[in-house]
Amino acid sequence: MSKVRGPIRYFEFGKTVESFDDALWWSFVTATTVGYGDISPVTTPGRIIAAILMLTGIGFIGMLTGVISTFFISKKRTNSLHQSEKKYIDLSDLSSNEHEQVIRFIEFIRSNK
Repeated sequence: MSKVRGPIRYFEFGKTVESFDDALWWSFVTATTVGYGDISPVTTPGRIIAAILMLTGIGFIGMLTGVISTFFISKKRTNSLHQSEKKYIDLSDLSSNEHEQVIRFIEFIRSNK
C-alpha cells in the first residue's frame, strides 16, 4: 500500500510538514486565508504552491460571496421593479408568465438607454 503524497508534502516533508495530516491542515488553513502560521513552507517550490493555493482560495471565496450577493440584489431589484411599474401599467389581467415577460422587456429597455 503506497502513501498518498500531495505536492506540499513532497516538497516540505521533514522540514515543516511531518505527515499527510499536517499537509491537509496547512492546505485548509491556507485556502481559507486564515493562515495560523503553525505550518508554513520553507522551500521555494513549497512557497510557489502556497501562493497558488492562496490566490485560488481568495478567488473562490470572492466568487462565492459575489454569487450570494448577486442572488439577493437581483431578487430585491426585481421586487422593487414590480412595485414601481404597477403605478404606470395595469398588469392585473396578465398571467404570471406574461407579467414576467413584460418586466424583462422593461428591464431590457432600461439597460439599453
